[in-house]
This record gives sequence, structure tokens and C-alpha cells, in this order.
Amino acid sequence: MGSRGLTSDIVQHTNFLAFRSGINLHFANQYILGLIPQIYYLQMDDKDGTYVNATVNVFKKNVPVSLNAVVSKAIKTEIGGKDFLWSIGLVYNINNNYWRKK
Repeated sequence: MGSRGLTSDIVQHTNFLAFRSGINLHFANQYILGLIPQIYYLQMDDKDGTYVNATVNVFKKNVPVSLNAVVSKAIKTEIGGKDFLWSIGLVYNINNNYWRKK
């Protein structure tokens, strides 16, 4: 994916390339553990970097709230910012589609 800045005071050229996978593991007959690892390359003007991140989701059947955790680590980068980021959150599903029917 690429983009161009609209004004001269922001980043003018951005390129983003990612490889992502996902797996859902069922456990305890009513829980799902979703794992989404990703590696990506980011270029912003003349600086670039390679990063890895992972998202973990824990769902329970018929419950609209799930737990979400994200970790991200810079492998090699020239782009400013922290080398390690993490977050934990609660997600509320507003469309009432809690479980995919087979």
C-alpha cells in the first residue's frame, strides 16, 4: 500500500508491505484464542524500518465482549518512535454477531 502527503509539512511518500497469518484455537468448549502474527516493512520518505507484531484475542461464545492484546517490536528501523509497544483492551461487538455459524 502506498500514499502521498497532501501538504508539504507532513510525510510525502509512504509505502507499507505486510505479511500476516491468523489461526483460531478452540479450547474449554466455549472459548476461542485468536492469534495473528505479522511482519511488515514501512517506508516514510527517506527513512524505513522492518517490524513484527502479534495480536491475541480471547473470545467466549455468545458474549459480546472479548479481550485483545497487541505487541509490536522494531527489528531494524530509521523511523523515530519506541522500539517496543504493547496494549491490552476490551472489545465490544456492536453488531450482535458473536459466533460464526457453520
